[in-house]
Amino acid sequence: MISDCWSEEDYQFVLRNVKRYLGLYMQASATIEELRNVVTYLTKLENKEIDYLSTVHFLLSEEVKVFVDTVSKILRRFSHSTQKENITHKGFVRGRIDWNMTIKQRCANGYDQTIFVCRPTSRIYNLPENQLLKFVLVQIRRLIEDTAALPTIEEKNISLAELKTADGKEKWTDRLSWLKYNVNNALKNIHLREVDLPEQVDERMIRRAQTARNKDYELAADSYSVHQKLIQKIDKQALKEIIEKRVLEPFERDSLYELYVLFEVMDSLGEPKEISLIRPKAESIGTYEIDGETVRIYFQKASGILEESKYTQIFEDYDIDVSLRRPDIVLKFEKSNRLLIIEVKRTRNTDYIVDSVYKVLGYLADFHKHFPLEQKPKGLLVVWNISRLKKTSQDIAIVGHDEIRDFVKEAVNTI
Repeated sequence: MISDCWSEEDYQFVLRNVKRYLGLYMQASATIEELRNVVTYLTKLENKEIDYLSTVHFLLSEEVKVFVDTVSKILRRFSHSTQKENITHKGFVRGRIDWNMTIKQRCANGYDQTIFVCRPTSRIYNLPENQLLKFVLVQIRRLIEDTAALPTIEEKNISLAELKTADGKEKWTDRLSWLKYNVNNALKNIHLREVDLPEQVDERMIRRAQTARNKDYELAADSYSVHQKLIQKIDKQALKEIIEKRVLEPFERDSLYELYVLFEVMDSLGEPKEISLIRPKAESIGTYEIDGETVRIYFQKASGILEESKYTQIFEDYDIDVSLRRPDIVLKFEKSNRLLIIEVKRTRNTDYIVDSVYKVLGYLADFHKHFPLEQKPKGLLVVWNISRLKKTSQDIAIVGHDEIRDFVKEAVNTI
């Protein structure tokens, strides 16, 4: 097992640099604990990207999880007020008899002994705190069903604990499936149907939820507060803090280093012409114009860039199903139709570096048609640190974390 090559100071240095950028890598297979982020300056994203981030992080927020997990309990003790009204029945009694009114009604109707005036107690559920609760539930359902960028979300009637796999992790799409089932189930409540759905929430609704006898109503107010920040107003600072807390802190160090290298490469290319998030079916995450050449940067993506793999062709004659191997980062030069592949390994261990060079050589052999003989380098291996004896002119270059920007700038200018 390879020992960790980072000190705590190194880790904090990388974390600080990654936090300069913020975004979200929303692969359907990602777990909530390790939502792979891809990062861009938040303010440079298009509105639809910001909307997507806001929607997902609202739905995955701790406030929404706790609220939805408790909503069935709230509905069992649903807030209501009572009122009594006089209702005249003939031949039967329902509720408490008002004898004074009964005698008056009988006298007015020829002393009919079958008349009873009753005062049954009726419950009223259309209260401000219930209107807020219904608003939040409907908004959760709307965001799950109407956000076009989200994958198809099925319903799962299982507990939160059952969502987690053997390693204790949970897919974010499973969380949304759990949300969808429980929210739809809650909205079927017969008493909730009697509650008006407000067009907007007012202070009275929030105050009533926060001061209700049933303290669980505060959870509806908490969820609405997050909805207000992330969906209604899109408070970018609040979104930034939520994503940092949920995503970056628990990030695996190897994955964190991949992001660090990605952002160093992006910075070395200058100001992007276009920039976007990485998520299912996403294309390049950045487009740059460099001396008349259009350069696109891809992160952990091979399909549509690297085709006709010899690696996969070998197994077509056998009962072995393999997916296309992909480098961590690919730079594609549109005009010259060339590539520069970048593999990232968080190591300074010599044996591991040697093995990683073999891996990059494998990529070059697999996709040789994209790499003209005169192109130097064709591949770049980024490790944590390495001693350099001289400037290399080989097909593969090896650089440390502090050499990335200068090396990429030079490599781009020579391709």
